[in-house]
Amino acid sequence: PHLSPSGRDGGGSGQMCGCRCLPWERSGLSSSLGIPPQPPMPFEMYRPDDVVISLDFERATSATIGWEQSVGQAWTGDIELFYKHLDQLLVMNSQFTSLDDPYFENGGMGRIYGLELMVKRAAIDRWFGWISYTLSKSERIDYPDDPDDTWYDYDFDQTHLLVLVGGVRLPYACALSPPGHYSSAHPRAPLPGRSHT
Repeated sequence: PHLSPSGRDGGGSGQMCGCRCLPWERSGLSSSLGIPPQPPMPFEMYRPDDVVISLDFERATSATIGWEQSVGQAWTGDIELFYKHLDQLLVMNSQFTSLDDPYFENGGMGRIYGLELMVKRAAIDRWFGWISYTLSKSERIDYPDDPDDTWYDYDFDQTHLLVLVGGVRLPYACALSPPGHYSSAHPRAPLPGRSHT
């Protein structure tokens, strides 16, 4: 097994570590765990009277586990499951009553989960490429302590994502590899009846 930790020390830094194990010649197990924080944006700490606003970093805990399988000399397939939990997300201050109050507070929660499938063909001859499909869900709740609040999709949630790349080697050390892409996603395009794909 191969363990490859990475990260940065210091206030607000994230820690990431991963492990890839090859129990058989053509099969492999991989996993990762991360705690990447995100600092507030400058506009979220803005006050017209220059009063210092104290906001915490948004926190996230992510984990993945996957399996990789080689078939023959050219083909490789893998599947990966992923989950990310988010908390201390910045939301509008529920106690905002005047301009003396902070505009934002740390109170929201979120979760992102799903799986990814990928099949790749190595360039052992003229032809190469890969295809991947991701099924995922990204949702959040702004005020989890409020019994009337509910989970809702992120604006850029993509439930289905399909990517296809096929390539061929050409003379003079050139290659042609046109990509294809499809996604079912928000936001809606400005034209009625159109969606972002």
